[in-house]
Amino acid sequence: IGYLMEKLYFLRIPYYYLGKIERTKKIDKSALTFDEKQKLISFKPDHYYDNIFNLITKLQLKGSKTFLVSLVGLTSYSPTEDEFTRMTFGRGFQRKYELYKSVHDQYQIALEKMSNETESPLIYISDVIKTENDRKIFYDIMHTNLKGAQVYGDFITNILVPDIKNLVIDKW
Repeated sequence: IGYLMEKLYFLRIPYYYLGKIERTKKIDKSALTFDEKQKLISFKPDHYYDNIFNLITKLQLKGSKTFLVSLVGLTSYSPTEDEFTRMTFGRGFQRKYELYKSVHDQYQIALEKMSNETESPLIYISDVIKTENDRKIFYDIMHTNLKGAQVYGDFITNILVPDIKNLVIDKW
């Protein structure tokens, strides 16, 4: 079925409409069930970790300095009702906030582990969006508007400038 869906786009039409129907449902803010907790215990984003770890290793072998940027989004905080209205969820989360947040947290743990193992500084971009007003830069659960891109760009630039200056001075 997956092969056919990949090759024959018209077979994706029901999938598209099921997604639209799912997005109309209310966000489920309930606690994780016992079964959900059991599934999450064994979930580790190994594919994510392995891919980025290999990329960093290759870059470092070529002499590049690497940095990581933390995952960010409305899941980093206790969302307000307005923020809940802007949230979208990937397939399989059934619009359950605690499930999405738990998976998000597992990816953040993988990033922190990778940062330690590769000695790549981790930039905690969530530091610039601590208040509800700061978080208005999001138009959904994690994507920013144009102002948000500027806020992130400025924040990351200010962190990287000293390292870039040192690299330039060392090369000269």
